Amino acid sequence: METYNCFGYHYANHQAQLEISLPNEVYDYEYCNISSNNWNGLVISLKKNQNDTGAGLDNPNMDFQTLLVDLTKVPKLTGEVINDYDHTKPTIVFIYHNKDVSEYHANNVFCHKELSNRNVIDALILKEICGAVAGPAKAGVGSLRRV
Repeated sequence: METYNCFGYHYANHQAQLEISLPNEVYDYEYCNISSNNWNGLVISLKKNQNDTGAGLDNPNMDFQTLLVDLTKVPKLTGEVINDYDHTKPTIVFIYHNKDVSEYHANNVFCHKELSNRNVIDALILKEICGAVAGPAKAGVGSLRRV
């Protein structure tokens, strides 16, 4: 699994635009709200639309992928206490590549626990999450903005 992490913001219109740089492929995306008392959290799980082998996304042709996310429709993580999005706070976004959709829930739980245990968000959370996932992990940069 590859991990792409980014910091961003969203605004009161509940629409978020996320631009990330990914290898040139067609992807399927799944969203999950993992917000805690202190932080808004969004996990985006992705896999190639066709023939995803689970190997790293190593296509040298990088493209910006623009995701428009209606935050009011993002499902909450099940089995945990999840807050509604507080649109006055920043959103921490975790982006995973994993061909096995059955692992999405475990990734969401892990990110939620990491986010819930933080009073301060810094580079350490990225290092710990990247170090905890199986396979190669990379940190990337993206942002959310009002649309």
